[in-house]
Amino acid sequence: MVFFKKFKLLIFILLFPVVSIYGDNLKFSLTTITGENLSEENLKNKIVLINFWGTWCSPCVQELPLLEQLFQTYKSPDLIFLGVAEDSKSEKIAESIDKFNVNYFIVQDHSDYFADFFTVSVMPTTFLINKDGKVVLRIDGFSKEGIESIDEMLKQLMKNKL
Repeated sequence: MVFFKKFKLLIFILLFPVVSIYGDNLKFSLTTITGENLSEENLKNKIVLINFWGTWCSPCVQELPLLEQLFQTYKSPDLIFLGVAEDSKSEKIAESIDKFNVNYFIVQDHSDYFADFFTVSVMPTTFLINKDGKVVLRIDGFSKEGIESIDEMLKQLMKNKL
C-alpha cells in the first residue's frame, strides 16, 4: 500500500505542471472572514495549504477539524493554511469556523477566481504548495488517506525536502 501511495504521488508530481503560482500568475487582495488583509505577497516563500470547501458539502465539513489539527501540529511562520469557502453567505461560514474552532485564514471566493485558477471541480479539493510556489500535492475529495498524504507531505516540506 505504501508503494502505491508513493507511486501515485510520483505520477502526480510528474504530470502536474511545475510552474510557480507566483509572479504574474496569481494576483489577489482579499479580506478574510475575521478581517485580516491577505494577498499573494503573504504567500510568497511560504509553504501553503489551500483548501476549497463549502458549508453545504458534508465531506468538506468532516475535513475541517482534521485540517485544523494539522494546522496546530505544524504551526509555523513558514506555513499558511488558507480555506477558500465557496459559499455566498458569510454567516454560514462563520458558524462553521466557530463550531470547529478553525484558526487558519478563511476567505470567500465570490467570483470563483481561485477555483478557476486552480481548476477546482470537486469539493473539497486541497493543494499543498512549496516555498517556490510549486504545487506538490493535490487531493480531490475527502478521505482518511488524503489527510495522511497531506500530513506526510507537510512533514517533508517542513524539513525542506521538497
